Amino acid sequence: MSVRPGAKLVTDFIAANRVAVFSTTTCPFCSRAKGLLNIIGVKFADMSLDTVPSDTVADVRAEMKKLSGQRTVPQIFIDQKSIGGYSELQEANMTGALQAILNRQ
Repeated sequence: MSVRPGAKLVTDFIAANRVAVFSTTTCPFCSRAKGLLNIIGVKFADMSLDTVPSDTVADVRAEMKKLSGQRTVPQIFIDQKSIGGYSELQEANMTGALQAILNRQ
């Protein structure tokens, strides 16, 4: 069974980046998530679904749902694990859980 190009794009991106964000340019929650990461000094890689070839977007979203249970953006992965979207990122930051995750080696 061959791996769909969109699925490989997602898994390769997550594997290559300690903090991986999937977003779109028009999503206000995506902007907030990236802004929060910037404010707290977390380096991250961003894959805007707007730049993904149109014939693979459905596969990308399907793989994101498979890995995180969600098809919406933003989706944030740290150390290849989904931490959720903006609300979960914000909560983890406020409780100190985000820093604990980031401090793990």
